[in-house]
Amino acid sequence: MGCYGIGVGRLAASICEAHHDDYGPIWPLAVAPWQVHLCAVRADDAEVQAYADKLYEKLQDKGVEVIYDDRKVSAGVMFSDADLIGVPYRAIVSPRNIKQNIIEIVSRDKSLSIKPHRMQQRPHSQNDALRLSRGEGNRGCSGNVPGMVVFRLLLNLCQEFVIISISEA
Repeated sequence: MGCYGIGVGRLAASICEAHHDDYGPIWPLAVAPWQVHLCAVRADDAEVQAYADKLYEKLQDKGVEVIYDDRKVSAGVMFSDADLIGVPYRAIVSPRNIKQNIIEIVSRDKSLSIKPHRMQQRPHSQNDALRLSRGEGNRGCSGNVPGMVVFRLLLNLCQEFVIISISEA
């Protein structure tokens, strides 16, 4: 006989069927295996590796589930694989981003692409960070910002992280 119940495999297949695009699944945050995909582009660069390692530790300390990609492959391969995995948010650390004092945040569904610039001072609250992420007073932001705790935490950590890393240098 067979089993006709709802199993984990069937649930995952149903979610992928309902939430996908031409590049792969788009996991909803509530059921995603990870919340953030940290991409260290050019991980062979010591500065990129150090930035990505620190950001990974900070996200882990805050309880965010992170998959950390530090393979020594091209950016295109890394981003294509990230799309195939389907994690809701991607944080990109690269030599270009470090040079510009930013960490890029992109949502898997491409509705959000933010490059929080180095700010003169930390946001006083999550509302200030959310206001900045919507583009009010921050030229590096575009897209619609979902009102999710993980996104706010990621944005705050990236802004704080950039400021701390710049001041340490």
